[in-house]
Amino acid sequence: MIQTHNAQFIEKEAAWLTRWLDERLRAHAEGGEVDTARMLHHAPPLPPAGVAYCDVIRAAELGHAERLVLMLAFLPHLRPAALDPLLIRSEALQRRFTDAFARTDAAVHIFPTTPCPAPRIDEQGKFTVAGKEASDLTLSKNTVPTSGAGLPGINIPIGLSSAGLPIGLEINSVSDNDRTLLDVARRVQAFAGVLPAPGQ
Repeated sequence: MIQTHNAQFIEKEAAWLTRWLDERLRAHAEGGEVDTARMLHHAPPLPPAGVAYCDVIRAAELGHAERLVLMLAFLPHLRPAALDPLLIRSEALQRRFTDAFARTDAAVHIFPTTPCPAPRIDEQGKFTVAGKEASDLTLSKNTVPTSGAGLPGINIPIGLSSAGLPIGLEINSVSDNDRTLLDVARRVQAFAGVLPAPGQ
């Protein structure tokens, strides 16, 4: 019976992630925004202790966003077809980035790793960006597209916020241009220098 409950809950988590992925893809196609807070709020409630998968979630103190990431690791084994739209989008994204590099004749693209300085660990579940409430998923907005396109990228810490927390720089390039990317990254690193660890 416990194994049955475990399988049932895992299926609910997989269905929740699939809905979340579908909504994100739809919003991307329509140029809209995803109500991330609403999707996270609809996480399946955890059943009582004794269900193995839920016990792991509780023991690790995983939040809703972290549960999505964990299930994403299992999804290829549970629902392989659910990831097909992501693979299609990856090829489309790669073409768009390749076109962008060709139009600008740029060897690399450089931009902030995150849209705001890193939040404290105890604040990463809810903080503000440009005066609007955001979740930790917001922090990946600048890095996920190129990663999803399978393009090479490097993140380098280049400074500290007024709170002493790291600010990063994302450097991306086109496929098979890793040598140039590494050379640019080394130059940026030499200019920025080695930063002290947060809190030091």
